[in-house]
Amino acid sequence: MSTLNICVLIKAVYDPDRLVIGSDSKVDLDKTPKKINDPDRNAVEAALQIKEKFGGYVCGLTLGTDKSVLYEPIAMGLDNAYFILIDSYVLNINGYIKARILASAINKIESEIKRHFDLIILGEASLNNYSMQTGPRLSIELNRPFISRVSKILDINVNNRVISVMKDGTLNKIIYEARMPLIMSVTREINIPRYAPLLKIKRAMSFPIKQFTLADLGLNDIFKQSTISITSIQPMIIRRKGIVKPYSEDTIRELIEFLRGEGVL
Repeated sequence: MSTLNICVLIKAVYDPDRLVIGSDSKVDLDKTPKKINDPDRNAVEAALQIKEKFGGYVCGLTLGTDKSVLYEPIAMGLDNAYFILIDSYVLNINGYIKARILASAINKIESEIKRHFDLIILGEASLNNYSMQTGPRLSIELNRPFISRVSKILDINVNNRVISVMKDGTLNKIIYEARMPLIMSVTREINIPRYAPLLKIKRAMSFPIKQFTLADLGLNDIFKQSTISITSIQPMIIRRKGIVKPYSEDTIRELIEFLRGEGVL
C-alpha cells in the first residue's frame, strides 16, 4: 500500500493576547512574545492524523529568526523539521517574498529526500495580518493546485493519489475532489490539536532541526523585491468621554441630540 509524504508550513506570530504597549502607544514588538500560529497547529494535527491512518512522512517547515516555534509540533509527532533563517525577519515580508522562499526550500527538501510531497498543509491564515496569500502564491510558485479553508477531509484514495475535502463556502459547504500533489489550507474547525506535554516540548529542543539560509536557497537578494514597509503598529485605543449628567427628560433629549451629532444615531 502506498504512503503519503506531507509538509506542514508553520509560522511564528506575535501573541495578540500578550501585546506589549509602549509609552508612545505603539506595540513594542521586541517585548511582545511569539507563539505558533493557531491554525497551523490544526494543520500539524491534520497531517499527523493522515499519517496515522495511511502511513508516511510528515515534516514541518518555518522561516524567521527563531526555530523554537517548531518545538511544539515536533513534540506532537513530526518526523523531521526544517528552519529557514532570516536575519532581519520583520512583518513587512510580503506574501510574494514568503512564497518564493518557501517554494525554494520545499524544492530543496524534496531533492534531498528524493520524493515529492503529496500534500503541503498550512493554516487558513496567520493571526498577524490574515491576508490568506501564502497558500495561493505558493501554488503559483510550485505549479500545484490549491484548495483553501478545508474544514474536513472526507476521503483519501492513496493508491490513486486522490483526496476529497470539504471547504467553507460563503453560505454553504463545498466538496472538492483533487489529485495530489496538492496544497491546502485548513480551518480551526477541521480538528482539535493533540496536547503536547511540556516534557516532550523540552525534549524537542534537542531535536536535530535542519537549517537553511537564504544563501543556501539562492535567494540572497530576495528582499530587494519587497515593496512593503511597515514603520510602526499602533493598537486601537478607545477612551470614554466621561460625560455624566443627572437624569431628567431634558437630559435624555440632550443625549439623543448629542449622539446624533457624534454620528452614533
